[in-house]
Amino acid sequence: MSDGSHIKRSLSLKQFSHESRVREGSKTNARRSMKNEVRYNNLSRQIRANLKQTNSPIKQSTDSRDDGRHSSQMTKYVSISNESFQSAKTVNTPKIIFEIDPKTQAVLDRKNYRLLEKLSQGSFGEVYKGEFKIDHRLVAIKILEISKMSMKFRERYVARELKALIDCRHPNVVQIYDIIRSNNRLFIFMEYCSNGTLTMFLKRFGSCPETLARIWFRQLVDAILYIHYDLKIAHRDIKFDNILLDDKFNCKLTDFGFAKELVLDENSKQIELTATICGTEPFMCPQLIQRKPYNPMKSDIWAMGVLLFGLLNGKLPFTWTDSSLMIKEQTRYPNFIRSASKNNISEEANDLIIKILDPDEKTRITIREIAEHSWLKTKPCGEFRSPGVLISTMYPVV
Repeated sequence: MSDGSHIKRSLSLKQFSHESRVREGSKTNARRSMKNEVRYNNLSRQIRANLKQTNSPIKQSTDSRDDGRHSSQMTKYVSISNESFQSAKTVNTPKIIFEIDPKTQAVLDRKNYRLLEKLSQGSFGEVYKGEFKIDHRLVAIKILEISKMSMKFRERYVARELKALIDCRHPNVVQIYDIIRSNNRLFIFMEYCSNGTLTMFLKRFGSCPETLARIWFRQLVDAILYIHYDLKIAHRDIKFDNILLDDKFNCKLTDFGFAKELVLDENSKQIELTATICGTEPFMCPQLIQRKPYNPMKSDIWAMGVLLFGLLNGKLPFTWTDSSLMIKEQTRYPNFIRSASKNNISEEANDLIIKILDPDEKTRITIREIAEHSWLKTKPCGEFRSPGVLISTMYPVV
């Protein structure tokens, strides 16, 4: 359950400095690819050390006791922030202590996990970076306090998230390794994504060039196709905070707390509408803002359009802080979207955004139609198929 801050309407961020071109010739490409891989590895370490600034300043941690034992007192962990992204100089940073009670420590010891650092704090618990002691694999560990949840929340939202996570087997959806309930706590051991969220990336670097946005959006489309048609669920909270980046900067969809099973109406052969108000306001479709029944699949698609607009423009399309103004902007279709977009965005990209952000969900483009859109058919070539390698060509190492 992410509690990261929303990207504001206008992000005061620095733009990408340049976009490298792919040269012809196999020898040249091979040399450049090797150089880019080296740059990517160096940059990846820097970004991993500095992107996670929104939720917690905790970066690295050392366990005060590493002998496998725990006392009756709270176990203390010391976390130390890393140096600035812009400087390699050593800086004095405050030490942050987080404590783990002995019962929680006992669960971690029994399952051979070690906590390394605290990543975020939510309403019902925390998320930590951890390590599996046997093979030293890094993991994300979500520890939820069941007693802090209402009965309705436990029965509906927690159960949904766990079922969705257990069923998921897709390269662009965060994988779950284990789930444990103990001492009125829920422990979820998940895939760790070392490069943070899209929110963190955009706050650092601003809008994306189309080549990178296309790769990430294609990955998100694949994930949504999978959950809609294979798992038959809608996510209902697609946003930058819920898109994680792994060590290769591939997108991973996470946080299925508002996931809903898709039900087909036997008479109309259409997906049943729902009236549950959920999600995050800047990414809500007009039907949600106006408190009307909505198609959960089409609400996911709308949120994807907001996300794509943000990737390319470095800001959100609508004034989400004022609901009445937001509705007016959404209904001024499609002129408002055209006027809000940057001039350097291609016609194909704008065409896709406009088709996704159609306020009428009956005529709004489907996820399968998105997958076939001409903008996504323009495939990155050669070395630029990897988002990590592409990123390394755009950000000079400092």
